[in-house]
Amino acid sequence: MSAKMVSWRRVRALCVKETRQIVRDPSSWLIAVVIPLMLLFIFGYGINLDSSRLRVGVLLEQQSEEALDFVHTMTGSPYIDATISDNRQQLIQLMQAGRIRALVTIPVDFDQKMARPGDDAPIQLITDGSEPNTANFAQGYIEGIWQIWQQQRAEDRGETFEPLIDVQTRYWFNPAAISQHFIIPGAITIIMTVIGAILTSLVIAREWERGTMEALLSTEITRVELLLCKLIPYYFLGMLAMPAVHAGGGVYSRCALSRLAGDSVFHHQPVFAQYPGDGAADFDHHPQPV
Repeated sequence: MSAKMVSWRRVRALCVKETRQIVRDPSSWLIAVVIPLMLLFIFGYGINLDSSRLRVGVLLEQQSEEALDFVHTMTGSPYIDATISDNRQQLIQLMQAGRIRALVTIPVDFDQKMARPGDDAPIQLITDGSEPNTANFAQGYIEGIWQIWQQQRAEDRGETFEPLIDVQTRYWFNPAAISQHFIIPGAITIIMTVIGAILTSLVIAREWERGTMEALLSTEITRVELLLCKLIPYYFLGMLAMPAVHAGGGVYSRCALSRLAGDSVFHHQPVFAQYPGDGAADFDHHPQPV
């Protein structure tokens, strides 16, 4: 079907008709505005990969001065919520119940090994592998606390402590390393794609259910004109989700034109994927009016 055969007068009239149907249908506004905000809230704030305070169990097999000093350093960290006990079974039950996410064991020979020059006292760290991200946080926190305690201990004794590796980490584009700052931009693209698919998937079916498809079949409307009258209003309605999503999740691009182009790409993909169906194909052989 060539573009010369398209009657833009009919397309304009059909777009007006479709727009009026959209305005009179509350479900269209619900899908275009309310659902994006709900999905953004769920994806952006329901999924949290950050661990601001970690629940850790501490098993004290030896309550010596060195061991208690290390525990004091651990409990002084704002990121650690420690549960101290000398009963291993009790702490294991707490981990199985999900009340602690890591278990640090200070062995009975902790003092003796720390007293020997050049010999580090081993401490055992058990993490909950059902949450790998939290387990990595626990490992990083405990290793950092161990390094800090060794350095403080060496300074108190007048010794020099040189760590094997001095790693200084700096995050670009997300200095606070907040998970929402990289989850929400990805959620925006998913939401725009889902909204476009939902808005366009039931358009032809709704025409058949309301009995208006037979009326359209009796007119001179072509398949291209039908597709255009369905695409144009729903495209603009779907793009109403763009300011709603950006208002709820913040703006991640300073250029409004680039945001518009990106959102259009993700919105057009489901829109064009839905329409080459059997409903529009009926217009290739519709009866001409007498």
